[in-house]
Amino acid sequence: MTQTLVLPADAKAIDTCTAELAVAFQRQIDAATVKIYRETMSDVPLWAIQEAALTLRRKGGAFFPTAPEWHRVAEQLIQDRTREALASRPATDVLHECDGCRDTGWCDVERDGRQVCIPCSCRPTNHAYQRMTKSSRKSQNEEL
Repeated sequence: MTQTLVLPADAKAIDTCTAELAVAFQRQIDAATVKIYRETMSDVPLWAIQEAALTLRRKGGAFFPTAPEWHRVAEQLIQDRTREALASRPATDVLHECDGCRDTGWCDVERDGRQVCIPCSCRPTNHAYQRMTKSSRKSQNEEL
């Protein structure tokens, strides 16, 4: 049995995005396909799912985007936003549990001659990151 991280309201929003993609690519999809897309995207914040769907619709193409393609676009949007947030943070003398990610859970590394943002290895043990993540999830639940 697959465990989903998505809240019921988010599930409906993901289903809506999937349906909009199907319309944009002039494809008919069944309930099983919608379920697979929902489960694949369940670990991604809703804002990234929606922006990635819009990006894919604008990009177009001959084929309906696969769930992994949609997930990759959403992850890239998260990385871009995180990188922008880190760049705009003022330099301070604040101590961080992890100097690599500054407790954000994301690190910049060079791969194939370009900078990419990856999940930091400190996530499971970094208390500041865990508090921030728990606080973010709590505020999302309160919005519902």
